[in-house]
Amino acid sequence: MANNRSRLDQNRAPIYEALEQFRRMRVVPFDVPGHKRGRGNPELAAFLGQQCVGVDVNSMKPLDNLCHPVSVIREAEDLAADAFGAAHAFLMVGGTTSSVQSMVLAACKRGDEIILPRNVHRSVINALVLCGAVPVYVNPETDARLGIGLETYSPYQNADLTDFDLFDSGDLELCFGSAESALNDIESRAAEILRDNKLPLLLGGEHLVTLGAVRAVLRRFPDLHIVHFDAHADLRQHYLGAQLSHACVLRRCHDLLGDGRIHQFCIRSGEREEFAFAAAHTDLHPFDFDGLPALAHWLRQTDVPVYLTIDLDCLDPGVFPGTGTPEAGGVSFVQLLDAIRQVCTARVVGADVNELAPMLDPSGASTATACKVVRELLLALCTHHS
Repeated sequence: MANNRSRLDQNRAPIYEALEQFRRMRVVPFDVPGHKRGRGNPELAAFLGQQCVGVDVNSMKPLDNLCHPVSVIREAEDLAADAFGAAHAFLMVGGTTSSVQSMVLAACKRGDEIILPRNVHRSVINALVLCGAVPVYVNPETDARLGIGLETYSPYQNADLTDFDLFDSGDLELCFGSAESALNDIESRAAEILRDNKLPLLLGGEHLVTLGAVRAVLRRFPDLHIVHFDAHADLRQHYLGAQLSHACVLRRCHDLLGDGRIHQFCIRSGEREEFAFAAAHTDLHPFDFDGLPALAHWLRQTDVPVYLTIDLDCLDPGVFPGTGTPEAGGVSFVQLLDAIRQVCTARVVGADVNELAPMLDPSGASTATACKVVRELLLALCTHHS
């Protein structure tokens, strides 16, 4: 198989090529009820286009059989296996949840470890619940032939991640169904990092995760200030009956810090009551980063400890669509990078980046943007605090 793989041509598209050849054969279809090359469904033909429905045919010998492929489907599976560096690959159609679950259940038993990316489909998580396998999350590497990777070097700061010593504390398996239990786990891990005299930088999750980290950092630094980049004020007393919610996280932080110690930027969405609360209790700068240079100067002069929380929906949806609650009118990527560098000139003692939802942006652009934001934040922190 290895020798065959080395001769595979990744520019081939075996199934498409077979469909095109079959279409040119002008075979008259008699399948019931469909596969009439669009003639029986003009609305579908208008929606998808005649070229698409023109190759809507049933399984037959020239096109191979998905249940037992021996020709063009088998060739496509070999190409897919080669692209992913796997021994075998299997094509699935008509929804893949049951197939994915069958694959995991067949390969894993309770206690086995399975390597997964963080944005794995929920069907895999469901299979893990059923079989008891343990996920080991990794950052997927990109094949240079098939995609684009993220460089460790930043031309914005003329610095490289390899210039600094960085420590990955690992992923947290948070409790589903109990926000307080999840927050306790986050608080415990952040406290452990702080005890080692390291700076905790948390990645991922909805914005409520900030509260767990702030609890730990506040115990270490009682005069803590929070700098908050977000499209939303997140100052509701409760949301859908819950006080522990992404829409309430800064209100819960205010419960801990009190007035004048939360500085909010880019805010452009929220209830009237949230903006009224902010006017009385927080330092709110709507829409953009106006006022940030003066704040950064004051933070440096006073040397107060700062926690920086970045909700990525502060970015405009045109730049960053992959988030659960996009809001028009956001800042640009370059504006965010400049703001991060300004804050990092102060005494930052903790930070987080949150609210990326990769499945909401199939293009992968939002994930790539989030990775660059994290890189620039890491470099800014290392440059000023190493």
